[in-house]
Amino acid sequence: MFKLYHSNRLDFLKEILALLIQQEPLDHPFQAEQILVQSPGMAQWLKIELAKSLGITANIEFPLPASFIWQTFKQVLPGVPEQSPYNKSAMAWSLMTLLPQFYEHPDFAPLKHYLADDEAGIKRFQLSHKVADIFDQYLVYRPQWIQAWEHDQVAPAWLEQQAWQPILWRALTAHINDNFVSENGEKPYHRAGLYADLIQRLGQAEHLSQLPKRLFVFGISALAPEYLKALVALGKHVEVSLFLTNPCQQFWDDIVDARYLAKLQNQVRSRVLLQQGQLITSEEKPVLPAIASLENFQVGNPLLASTGKLGRDFLYQLHSLEVQDYHHFVEPLQDHLLAWIQTDILDLHDATADDGCQREVSQEDDSLQFVGCHSGMREVEVLHDKLLQLFDSHPELTPKDVIVMMPDINAYSPYIQAVFGSAKQELKIPFAISDRSATHENPILTSFLSLLALPISRCRSSELLEILAVPAILAKFEISQQEFEQVRLWVLESGIRWGLDERDADKFQLPATGQNTWLFGLKRMLLGYAMDDNLFAGVLPYNQCQGLAAEPLGKLCDFIDKLMSLNLALLQQQPISQWKQHILQLLQDFYQVDDEGLAALSLIKDKVNDLEQQMLQSQFNEDLSLEVLRDYLYQALNNERSSQRFLAGQVNFCTLMPMRSIPFKVVCLLGMNDGVYPRTIQPLGFDLMAEKMEKGDRSRRDDDRYLFLEAISSAQQYLYISYISKSVKDNTERVPSVLVSELMDYCLEGFKAEQGDLRDLLLTEYPLQPFSPAYFDGRFHTYAKEWWLASQQPEQTPRPFIEQDKSLESQTISELELSQLVRFWRHPCQYFMTQRLKVFLQLEEVSYYDDEPFSLDGLARYQLAEQVLTQLINQQDINTLEQAVAASGQLPVGQFGQIQFRTQVTEMQHLAEQILPFSSQVADDLEIKQTISLAGGHQIQLQGWLKNHYQQALLSFKPGNIGGKDMLQHWLLHLCYYANGYAGKDSVVIGKNGAWQLAPLSQDYAHAKLTEMVSLFLQGQDLPLPFFASTAFDWARKLCHKDPLAIVQQTADEVLHEKAQQEALKRFNGTFVLQGEGVDPYIARCYPELMSRWPEFTELAGQVLGPLFANINELKGEGE
Repeated sequence: MFKLYHSNRLDFLKEILALLIQQEPLDHPFQAEQILVQSPGMAQWLKIELAKSLGITANIEFPLPASFIWQTFKQVLPGVPEQSPYNKSAMAWSLMTLLPQFYEHPDFAPLKHYLADDEAGIKRFQLSHKVADIFDQYLVYRPQWIQAWEHDQVAPAWLEQQAWQPILWRALTAHINDNFVSENGEKPYHRAGLYADLIQRLGQAEHLSQLPKRLFVFGISALAPEYLKALVALGKHVEVSLFLTNPCQQFWDDIVDARYLAKLQNQVRSRVLLQQGQLITSEEKPVLPAIASLENFQVGNPLLASTGKLGRDFLYQLHSLEVQDYHHFVEPLQDHLLAWIQTDILDLHDATADDGCQREVSQEDDSLQFVGCHSGMREVEVLHDKLLQLFDSHPELTPKDVIVMMPDINAYSPYIQAVFGSAKQELKIPFAISDRSATHENPILTSFLSLLALPISRCRSSELLEILAVPAILAKFEISQQEFEQVRLWVLESGIRWGLDERDADKFQLPATGQNTWLFGLKRMLLGYAMDDNLFAGVLPYNQCQGLAAEPLGKLCDFIDKLMSLNLALLQQQPISQWKQHILQLLQDFYQVDDEGLAALSLIKDKVNDLEQQMLQSQFNEDLSLEVLRDYLYQALNNERSSQRFLAGQVNFCTLMPMRSIPFKVVCLLGMNDGVYPRTIQPLGFDLMAEKMEKGDRSRRDDDRYLFLEAISSAQQYLYISYISKSVKDNTERVPSVLVSELMDYCLEGFKAEQGDLRDLLLTEYPLQPFSPAYFDGRFHTYAKEWWLASQQPEQTPRPFIEQDKSLESQTISELELSQLVRFWRHPCQYFMTQRLKVFLQLEEVSYYDDEPFSLDGLARYQLAEQVLTQLINQQDINTLEQAVAASGQLPVGQFGQIQFRTQVTEMQHLAEQILPFSSQVADDLEIKQTISLAGGHQIQLQGWLKNHYQQALLSFKPGNIGGKDMLQHWLLHLCYYANGYAGKDSVVIGKNGAWQLAPLSQDYAHAKLTEMVSLFLQGQDLPLPFFASTAFDWARKLCHKDPLAIVQQTADEVLHEKAQQEALKRFNGTFVLQGEGVDPYIARCYPELMSRWPEFTELAGQVLGPLFANINELKGEGE
């Protein structure tokens, strides 16, 4: 007996199931109930709910359809093996063997063309799996084709372009029959024949004791036609009860989607006549002759017609069979929009057709909500606030009453962890994430696949460091986090870019220079540990790995050595048995794991064992390439899903997947954008089912549409739909899923708001940031209290970070290093923040360089120019420097590197000729000791050394333009030189943009000016000085352009002051081609606007730079 139970409520179907189990127990207590379900999630929900109804759930089995039907084949039919030799994996490996045999067959010409240049076999592997998948679909949905092919019947005309498929299928069956190992008389059956044999056997047999007493089929929305016929045949011997969630209590098997009708209306047919041996088109007529013809079609509820095709076709199949039909439909009791929509679907009613009778939606009705955000992260943040609001306003709701589904859980998983996982304790919501692929959940699996790809990888510095950073790998090589940071710096500075050694270049048809490889960098590090900085055998030692600090170097060498051994082991094609040994060795060499990691390693081993068994079963004896092995393991590991946390008493985050129509009080859908959902998978070009679709055929797009309908029906109190409505980059509009649009359109056409526009009531567009002021004007709700304080005074100007009337408590300083004074005057704001406040605004970013140098960037050119200039000034061999720089990996390989090096030599040659007259004889460093007496009797000892001291001059130079900071630095040294009683030498500053000579000073004058500089230094310890060296230098240079004494003697007129101000603002704010000094993070934090501190700035700039410009004897060139 086959019984069909309908209801629009899954929980009511569950109650019926519980009553049947309770009132009609099985004869034997150890006999297990059989409840057929589509997914483990449904089984878990049923266990929990049946336990609530029955008090306990025990001795109930929940087989999946495929495993149950095969078990039934075994029970009813003789000779059925334990596992089908026609499973997809076995067929795929058999096809891998068979395909090369047909390359010369004319019908296989398209396949031969596709498989050309496939030395690794990866194309053949992927094609075999696609063909196996198609054949598997034929076995279930087109068994008549399979039987016709096996009997070599004449193929229909539409099969001509894919004539290779029957040929390949017959070869596949012959191959499986020849290689099938029979145990206990088993035969190599496939499902196409077994279905027919099973139905025949069940129809003829009178009693089959091996069958279960009864079978419940629960929560399955669709079954293949042959499967359904088998269940009906099984119902002649056992009681089969199918519990079907049916969203509509009316007969809706014949309703038609309005979009389909619109398409028919636009289609025309041409009448073709044959006259005198020629085809003549006579006229065109519409497929539907008149608008009135639409009345012959029933649309019913447009939402049901649009999204219910899967369920409609399944009902059609059921009604075409002999079944006993029972129903228990329940009208929604709530009086809100969501319940009205569910009722319309239930009664096959179209609210959009009720002209003038639209029901009014209350302003407090939030049963259906549409939410638009700028990004996935914002979607999750808004959801978190919404759930907190629901829990606050409805204390009866708990986290287990909420399910959150999205098309791709892997894409949203990081956002969920970031928002729900890091919420404050009082805002925490317990949550669980299901359905994540194993490779996204466990870094061990990701790193394993990366290690397998070693021979086909460039082995970039970032890639291998990312592998090394996996905790299980760090633990294996005993590298701490601090040591890893050190290693990362060494890799960067030693010039490692990509390639294990010079042989890796051959893989990409590049010259094998060996430069910038891992071996190149390790040689530099090891030589730096063992010897001095001199070039050795073409290698320049890297001298940062010294003493005890070099211990991580040994661990890094061990890691790279293991990688090189692995790389060699993976290069050749080899049998699966050898691959298995290499993988086991890989796991042993690279991983030291905890219990969670042990599960990941076990999963890898299981998948390798599965592969070995599949190849053994299909008699595939060829050697495997690494590409094929890795592709198989990637698919196998990526298909592993983590559903064990589903329904764990928390908010459930999971993927939108078929048969997950479990009722929840709150159903949330995220990421519902056009092009994302419903998901579209283009059929393969050789998929014959796509060409000849029939009722009952599965379609991913139809599945997704029906799942959306199930989500509407299963939401008991609230349905929350979120999508990305605007671009996070440019705020342009983005379109929601067509399903969301259809639901919104149905609401807008069928209902109206009590007040205002219904669309405004249903759809909420959230701002880009969670701290937007819009959150605090009543439009939006948030529980993020951290933004609340900032909202209290939104109209007031923010309090400045620096207030001139407030300063830190003065420090008592008795000694001051000259280097400190110089560092302070180069950047007073930075000095105050870092030295006094201990605030560092320039965060250290992780830098990776994965490409060898092809040209030098600005910083690299400057560093090279500095080395070249030093070599020229010291009159040392420039070729030696070139060899050293090339050996360090800083230059491009070959002629390009030589050209760029020689370009720098040419540029620096002229600069060196200007410097050499002042630097030919190096003098000893001069000691500086000055007692600085300040107001109030405070004295400071200024001490240090003048290191840029030569016999001819006090000299400062650089391989770039001399700027304000450089000139001010030399001015300080100049003051110290004369204040300390030294005299008789030139004081010169030389750069690419000119040379300056400073006039001699009296000792008293120099001491007085130095005292002023130290006094201002002390003031800058309590409050940052509004002095910006580059801006101040441009301002002073403009004032003193014609009169060096213009600042000191205050002779500049108003016009000149205005021009100087413009120069200062240009330097501070920047231009299109020049970055402003004001963007510096320390200056921007202390003094974001120059004009607000203009008087103080000009006073300081005049005091500091006026004496400097008054004592410049010769100025050549300008600018920085």
